[in-house]
Amino acid sequence: MTQQQISRPKAFIFDWDNTLVSSWDMIYDIMNHTLKKFRGETWAMEKIKENTHLSAKDNFPKLFGNKAEEALTELRRYAEENHTNYLDSLQKMPGALDLLKYLQENKIPCAIVSNKHAKRLRIEVEHMGWNAYFTAIYGSTDFPHDKPHPYPAERAIEANKIEAAHTWFVGDTPADWDCARNSDCQPIAVGDLTHLDTLPKKIFTDLKTLLDGLKAA
Repeated sequence: MTQQQISRPKAFIFDWDNTLVSSWDMIYDIMNHTLKKFRGETWAMEKIKENTHLSAKDNFPKLFGNKAEEALTELRRYAEENHTNYLDSLQKMPGALDLLKYLQENKIPCAIVSNKHAKRLRIEVEHMGWNAYFTAIYGSTDFPHDKPHPYPAERAIEANKIEAAHTWFVGDTPADWDCARNSDCQPIAVGDLTHLDTLPKKIFTDLKTLLDGLKAA
């Protein structure tokens, strides 16, 4: 796949966690529950941020070795059992709702591609009241592959009905930007990324800044 030049977007693909909504507290609790049970340790938030770019099903063989399947089952059980309690802790990221409203008003289609389990992802989007802003909402287990594989992004491109070269893929981790490059979308970084070493060329401090840039273009 070739890297596209950054140009004004005609469609968007968004990551979910810590791109549109803040959910690090939820991820911290779920991951440390699993780490404590299977590795006898817990991690600081910074280390969790550095080690949760991939979906759990892709990441757990590296973290838990031959106990990966058992650990994944436990993580999903614990997350499912506590998900209702987590919902009220979700907070929209600065500028997220204003951006989604602007894109809807200007008929710019948007989709979500997340590595969060698909069932929980769709519950969270519905909880936020944001279903109407998206042409498609795809999570882990929807397809055979998760980010950074291009497959889920390619399905989102089809749902948006705008070619990849004119699609901004907005996310906060390397898995998002690699997925963007792998599917020929334009990789866009957003958020507090001080814990990362590698970033794409286009970076916004938050979604409000991204929206301001769109309006000024």
